[in-house]
Amino acid sequence: MDGVAHVDVDLVPDGVSTIRVSGGDQPLNPSAIEVSLGQSAVYAVVSLIDKLTQGPISQATATLNPSRSPRPYLDMTYQLLNVGFALVPVLLALYLLSERGRPARRHIGLTWVNRDLVTGTVLAALIGLPGLVFYIAGRGKTLWWKRSSSSAT
Repeated sequence: MDGVAHVDVDLVPDGVSTIRVSGGDQPLNPSAIEVSLGQSAVYAVVSLIDKLTQGPISQATATLNPSRSPRPYLDMTYQLLNVGFALVPVLLALYLLSERGRPARRHIGLTWVNRDLVTGTVLAALIGLPGLVFYIAGRGKTLWWKRSSSSAT
């Protein structure tokens, strides 16, 4: 073996799917991100099996942001709570990584956050501001490319 974990997935539309994980020379030691990715993979496989057993996959539909309530203010509340509760494990991990006098961002390699934030903001402004200028100019009433030939003189 080459020291890399191999994952084999057998999908059977009307049977039971099997997932086999074989490790290389070292035992498998999953980290938190691997466990999270594994959870997402399992949900994706189960969702795919669900779609395959309902009919042709070409007729399947997906809702990206489903409404949680017919009332808009409760829907927004549910959506914000969903995001907030999803961030709780992240905050717990950051808390557990922090030590006295040493913030958690140093443990996970975010030592240049301020410089990266400024660089990213400047780059976003360089990319986005010309597009906004063209959009605002295009919304004007008298545009140079829409002028009639009589008003050009």
